[in-house]
Amino acid sequence: MKSWVLLLLCLTGCAYRSATLLPDRPTEPLPIRDRYVLILLLDGARPGELDQAVAQGFMPNLKRLFYEEGARFENALTVFPTVSTPAHQALLSGLQPGHHGIPNLDWFSRALEMRIDYLYPLYWSWTNLHLFNFLQVLEDRITDDKPQLIFETLEGHPSLAVYETVNSGATVKAPVRPPIHTAYRGKFQKYYEAFDVNALNEVLKRFKKDSPEELPRFTIVACYGMDLVNHYVHPQSERAMDLLRLYDRFLGELYQDLKERGIQDKTLLVVTSDHGQHDVSGGMVDLGGYLRQLGLRANLAKPKESQVMWGDHGTTFSNLYFKLGEDWSRRPSYQELRNFSAADGKKIDLIARLLEHPNIEWLLSPEGLSKTHLHRDDQHALLLRKKVDGEILYSYQPDPGQDPLEYLQDPLLRRWTERGEFHGEEEWLKASARLSIPDAPVAMPQLFDDFRVGDLVLMTSKNTQFHDPRPSGHGSPWREDRHIPLMLHGPGIRPGLQGEARIVDVYPTLLTYLGLNPPALVDGQVRESLFLENDRRSFAAGGAAHESPPLDRRAWEADLRQKLDSGNLSKDEVQKAKVLLDGLEALKAAGGPL
Repeated sequence: MKSWVLLLLCLTGCAYRSATLLPDRPTEPLPIRDRYVLILLLDGARPGELDQAVAQGFMPNLKRLFYEEGARFENALTVFPTVSTPAHQALLSGLQPGHHGIPNLDWFSRALEMRIDYLYPLYWSWTNLHLFNFLQVLEDRITDDKPQLIFETLEGHPSLAVYETVNSGATVKAPVRPPIHTAYRGKFQKYYEAFDVNALNEVLKRFKKDSPEELPRFTIVACYGMDLVNHYVHPQSERAMDLLRLYDRFLGELYQDLKERGIQDKTLLVVTSDHGQHDVSGGMVDLGGYLRQLGLRANLAKPKESQVMWGDHGTTFSNLYFKLGEDWSRRPSYQELRNFSAADGKKIDLIARLLEHPNIEWLLSPEGLSKTHLHRDDQHALLLRKKVDGEILYSYQPDPGQDPLEYLQDPLLRRWTERGEFHGEEEWLKASARLSIPDAPVAMPQLFDDFRVGDLVLMTSKNTQFHDPRPSGHGSPWREDRHIPLMLHGPGIRPGLQGEARIVDVYPTLLTYLGLNPPALVDGQVRESLFLENDRRSFAAGGAAHESPPLDRRAWEADLRQKLDSGNLSKDEVQKAKVLLDGLEALKAAGGPL
């Protein structure tokens, strides 16, 4: 779902800095390899549509560059939830939504008693402002509280973010001025493609005219037209096919510009998406109305009076927060949600009552960090995690006779499940990426790690969504939403089909390609199979990014509290410190990290 106001203003320069509480890293640029990277991010594009367009001859440049000369992943998966803002952050930071600070398009901060909606003008800057690598906290090694996006890792080298809102650290953010005419054409003339025409022309202009010193070493151009056409017209419409033709012409013209500049043999091109789509034309779920029907005080505009806050956008996913007592300071446990006091004082089983809605199919709720309850209609399973020798292992344990993830049809996963086995992230990816609900034992539990996503999450039945019915939507764990294109073309890339990858793998893989390592722990893995042998050997000596001396959790908490008490922090820094301290308190209440 895209807000027209967001597209009008927030997709401009958005030159906001993060609220930084730890000392800045050294600013001297790190030496990188003499290469360039450009990501073409096609919001809402699905691999099958690209395959079909290539087969029908609509995309000859894409076919030559990526299907014949480049590398393609057969089973690349985006994050869960499958919505834009968390996915863009994951792409550019290598972190999952439960670790980078943006769990959904909106969330409720208990510490601030405030609903934060990234598509609302008041919170535009917070897309960058409150990003934070929570993996540092879980690993007890906090080195930096900046967003740690690829732009900041490449600090000192020119970079370009075109229509990309997650852009902290980019040296150039375009467009500089609000695209009022473009937004008017999109909103009132239904010319959704106008944003992509402007974005692609901006990139071509800079690659034609920028001096060698100004030419960006890293570029991302976000194209939202496909998502808008899919939502408001139809994924299989002629307008969707015309957009694919537009992207193909851009690739052809860009590659010609690279040749004329003599850098086509130094440039890595990447085509990917943030999520897929599936049919949601079957109806809508009025979540606020249903919560009130259950007897709860539910008013998003008045959190002090409300018993519940929730994610409120037109997707298949919503995150919910429940109040115990008179304020929002304490989070209810799973058991307390099953015996919750309604507005009239009567006790209700929220888990059971929410699942009684005919179009609410999925419910997730954590019990500490090691156990997540997965409900799907009348089925139940536990998603378990444990840490062994520094590695987190995962297990899927459905109730007897049940299988909410539909995994028992696969012989390998049936054996794992029947034996109660725990396996690592890569094993689960390879075993489940092709299935209808891929990678769920890894993707679902991590969502609760930094406590911002709430007390439980809901997902609608497959052909419906929250808010308005549309031809297509996303947000779900289904393969249709999680399966994305991921294609690469450039020097040192091994041509041909690759197996599995996650969107979080792009960040560390690109840094390795440029000769760097991430500045801190990330979720993503370097996909070394992409690289030809000669390049792979040269990557082994990649340099480390700037890293500050680490603090453990106790020292970091003391430092945050001291700064809060000093009164010397800005308003943004105060808010960020309160949110981070709330996460630390929640971690303690949950029994600490794994």
